[in-house]
Amino acid sequence: QQQNRPPPPHSPPPPPPATPATPASTGSIQTGPSPRRAGQEYYDVLEMASSRLRQDSAPMQSTTGSYDSSGDEAVRKKKSKKKKRKSRKEKRKKQNQSEDDDDDDDDDGEEVDVRRGSLFGIRNPFTPTSLGRDISTRGGSNYRNDEMDIDPNDDLPSRWNPASLVTAAQSKAPNGKTDKQGFYRNWMGRDSTSRRANDDEQMPENFNLQSIGKPKQKPPRPRRNMPILRRQGIGQAEHENSGLEMVKDDDSYNFSIINDLNNQYLMNEQLVEKRRWKRERRRLCIVLLITFGIFGCLSLFMSRRNRRPEEENPGNPPHPTQQKIDDGISKSEPPARPLPLSPIEPTDWLEVSDLHAITAEELQYIVNKITPDASILGNPSTPQSKALEWAKNDMNIYNVEVASRVAQRYCLATLYYATNGTGWQTNANWGNGHECEWYGVGCEAGENNVVSVTYLDLNSNRLDGTIPREVGYITSLEQIHLWGNNLVGSIPSTLSQLVKLHTLYLDKNHLDGEMADTFDKLENMKHLDLSGNRLRGHIPHGLGSLTNLRDLRLSNNFLTSTFPVSLISLSNLQTLLLDSNAISGTLPSLVGEMRSLVTIRIHENDMKGKLPSFTDAERLEEAHFDGNYFTGPIPHFGSPRLRELYIGQNALTGSIPSNIGNLVKLEILDANANKLNSTIPTSISNASALQFLDLSHNKLSGDIPRGFSNLLWLHEFRLDHNRLRGRFPDWFGMMERLEIVHLNNNLLGGDLDLSLEMGDLDDLSEFAIENNDLSGVVGEAMCDLLLDVLTADCWGSPPRVDCSCCTECF
Repeated sequence: QQQNRPPPPHSPPPPPPATPATPASTGSIQTGPSPRRAGQEYYDVLEMASSRLRQDSAPMQSTTGSYDSSGDEAVRKKKSKKKKRKSRKEKRKKQNQSEDDDDDDDDDGEEVDVRRGSLFGIRNPFTPTSLGRDISTRGGSNYRNDEMDIDPNDDLPSRWNPASLVTAAQSKAPNGKTDKQGFYRNWMGRDSTSRRANDDEQMPENFNLQSIGKPKQKPPRPRRNMPILRRQGIGQAEHENSGLEMVKDDDSYNFSIINDLNNQYLMNEQLVEKRRWKRERRRLCIVLLITFGIFGCLSLFMSRRNRRPEEENPGNPPHPTQQKIDDGISKSEPPARPLPLSPIEPTDWLEVSDLHAITAEELQYIVNKITPDASILGNPSTPQSKALEWAKNDMNIYNVEVASRVAQRYCLATLYYATNGTGWQTNANWGNGHECEWYGVGCEAGENNVVSVTYLDLNSNRLDGTIPREVGYITSLEQIHLWGNNLVGSIPSTLSQLVKLHTLYLDKNHLDGEMADTFDKLENMKHLDLSGNRLRGHIPHGLGSLTNLRDLRLSNNFLTSTFPVSLISLSNLQTLLLDSNAISGTLPSLVGEMRSLVTIRIHENDMKGKLPSFTDAERLEEAHFDGNYFTGPIPHFGSPRLRELYIGQNALTGSIPSNIGNLVKLEILDANANKLNSTIPTSISNASALQFLDLSHNKLSGDIPRGFSNLLWLHEFRLDHNRLRGRFPDWFGMMERLEIVHLNNNLLGGDLDLSLEMGDLDDLSEFAIENNDLSGVVGEAMCDLLLDVLTADCWGSPPRVDCSCCTECF
């Protein structure tokens, strides 16, 4: 024990080696193999532990002046009193004072060496300076230093062996507090850059003080996607002398830990924010998908109720203009309206009429009878006031009948200013000369050469504004054609004064309001077209009193209520268009007995009930009932003139009547999207003029009649989404005018027999046969047609249908 006791602190340290020391560089240490040799990091750890013990012993050495056994008792007292807060604070103050003294003494290198030597009892052989020497400069790689062979475990007292050093290093931190978590944990897990002193005895990569004397444990697995702080390796501190001094500084030590924790906290906050935003973005995507799904369903529902695109299909000889409806059969345009009479050319009798100069009082009197509201005439911005100012400058009248001529000229001038006459597409001669020479104004001469305005044709002329009530005071008007403009507002009630009016076309504008009883007194009315506006309310029952009415068009509005029963009394009615409204209720059975009816279109409404029989409607040519909620069987149609029959998109049940084959002039038969559950009658093949056949989306069964091969004028053949069985038709090659063939989603089986004549169908653009039980090959003859749509069951390996040119496989 006396031999192992450390020398007193005042004893001089052993002399340093003769070879000059080189800077500490872990990467340059290379020594020969030694069985008692440890790695460079091992010595560094012992150096740090001894430095801590030296700092704890410094206050005692300063008081006693020499080493004494009482130091052990002082250490034990510190450990026993470390749980007391007041004592720990006092000792920390003393420790700070001793550390300040140590900082002053660090300038003298020899005194530091003496103190270290006094701590261990021998000169410390594993200082960073001695270990950092370049051995290659002292005799090559075979040179061995006796001092380097000294193992720190030899000749050391039991209290200074490595286990005691580890206990001391972990029990006391530089600030006097217990280092429960281990100060050197901050140095754990580093990739050391220093070379090993002995290749046969290398230190583990995760070496630290806590690993000494304990079994090896697997490092904790880091959490997924969590940031891991990179700790600084022990060997990295050897490059800087301040690496060990940082341990002595409480502020620097705490700051480094807090800084690391702050960085980790910030990184965790960023990760949490990123995950939160990712979760919110996922929720937003789900909400958008649900929203788009709802809107998609609504749009699909509305597409079935509003299918009126304005596209034309000039491929059908009897009907050159066709209007496409989604994927269904095309609709023809409504029947043509009667054209207005062409204006008469100016003749000499317009100039021969007597000249008459009127006074301002007479002009004011006539205007007041038409526009009695003085506030309107007194407002210079109104059309009436502008027309009055114009009339005052135009005092020359070309007829004896002064009042009638002044009145119609004033009313026409009011229309000009109310509809922005300067912005018309054509306004030739308006306001100059005789009113019968103005563009779109037609006149007729009556008795005594009295000239009156009989019709007004300003269609598609960019009229923008409202229809002034003054137009109703041109009592000689017989025709008004103001369709295709931008007219807004309501229809003036003064039009009821035009008792001679027989044609009124105000369609394709933006008129709103209700129809009311404006037209109840127009007994001469024959053609009334108010379609394509924003009229609302119910259809007035007073229209039933217009016995001369032949053409009634109220489609594409917002009309509600039920079908007006009074219309049945119109014995001369030929065209009835009430489609694309919100008319509800049932269709009166007496509608089928209107013998004069040629065209009836009430599709795209909310009507329900059963369709009446049209056996007595012998002149019926077009019947459009699709897009409603009609139920029951398909009614009987007895007109041999029937060309178009639309009964699809309803809830009709039962079978297809066999007497449809008697309609020899039938060109369009559309019964899609119903609940028909019978077989396809062979009699349909007798309708040799049939061009469009759509029986899709029903529950039809049985075979496809072979008699359909006689339908040589057929353009579209749609039988998809049914329960049809049997073999695939082999007679399509004889139908040269085929454009669309849809037989998909059925139960057709057998071999797919596509004859070579299919290659001659130059007009064919769509051919769909998927979702059947067919097998075979789509030959090159079909591929050479370059169809827009060619679908089959060509998916899988091997596919049931071999198709190398299909646009989509199922």
